[in-house]
Amino acid sequence: MIENRLSRFLNEDKITHKELYDLLSVSEEYGRTHSFLYRCDPSNAAKLLSKAHVERHANNLGLKRVFTNPLVLDLPDFPKIAQIRWDKEKRGNCLVFKIIEKRETKEYIGERHEDSRFIKEWRIIRSRAVNTVRLFDSGLLEFRLQSHRNSSSSRYSDILNHIWHGMLIGFLPPKQFAALSMQNAKSEIWRKKDELAEIVRFSDSVLRNGKGNTMIASSKDSISDLSEDEFLTKGVDAFMEGGASCDSSNIWWKKGEDSLPSKDIHMLLSGKLNEFAVTMDCNKDDFEYVFDRIASFA
Repeated sequence: MIENRLSRFLNEDKITHKELYDLLSVSEEYGRTHSFLYRCDPSNAAKLLSKAHVERHANNLGLKRVFTNPLVLDLPDFPKIAQIRWDKEKRGNCLVFKIIEKRETKEYIGERHEDSRFIKEWRIIRSRAVNTVRLFDSGLLEFRLQSHRNSSSSRYSDILNHIWHGMLIGFLPPKQFAALSMQNAKSEIWRKKDELAEIVRFSDSVLRNGKGNTMIASSKDSISDLSEDEFLTKGVDAFMEGGASCDSSNIWWKKGEDSLPSKDIHMLLSGKLNEFAVTMDCNKDDFEYVFDRIASFA
């Protein structure tokens, strides 16, 4: 692709370097991510979105250039704000921060004996992660963190805390925001399973009642739909009617016939109270479609 298409098109001026950069810049922000949602009063959001407020804090941090000349970063020694911009989306105007970080994971190689020593060996793998933060004029705040190879809630909490309290605290004062619970979304999507049958497929769900009792409903495979099993759905419905709520859910947003999404999009509704994850690569339009859908239930 690079040799036969991109290089040739660049040399022939069929695309510009800026067009290529913009395409790659947008593409890297979506898919294989964990999103954490918060909310503030729209009047507070308006102040935080103001150009004067954002530029004042950016200048204090020496970030004036990232408005017009985003940093091109590969594996920075520590997380850096590569870009600050204002976007216009279907759901409203938003302020966007792009943060690039280097991550290191360990891959087990093997073990060996060496004289009187027994040695286990790991390979260090370094990778580039792109994290995106968006504040909408409605007061909705999204932290979208690139997925870890071996993820855990604590790892995402650490990253989020470092970005928010260590890098963006002046731009987005944490005390002005409250977590936006996804609990209602998890339960409502199941309750509306019949009217959502054309767009949502359920792989598994975990439900819990006030007594701490748990019900786990799982499909036989990822292409099957729990909601098509009459007796299983009756059991889940009865458990929910008795006061249970959906603790976690594993769903697929079905490919649109003539519209979005362009393919089946896998989403996990689990982890933190205000968290959801898109587990696969997808483009911006696909992500925005499922983001708007799930946010509308919250």
